Amino acid sequence: YLPGDNNYPGGAPFDPFKMSDNAEGFEWQRVAEIKHGRLAMLGMAACFAQAAVTRQGPVANLLAFAADPAHANVVARFLSSSSFD
Repeated sequence: YLPGDNNYPGGAPFDPFKMSDNAEGFEWQRVAEIKHGRLAMLGMAACFAQAAVTRQGPVANLLAFAADPAHANVVARFLSSSSFD
């Protein structure tokens, strides 16, 4: 399946378990890898946005939420902001 594919980086080092022998399964894995990569990028963007809004890192935010889940969340943060006064 792969020798004629121009997009394949090439050779045994990239496919040591011969996962590409099944063409249908290999296509599914390609699409799944792209989808998972996009979800990972979205998750990192959310971490960056959270850090920008709260001016704290993700661990500090997690500890604050663990200490007081009812008040350390996005809904409580927007309800307590001055824009609703």
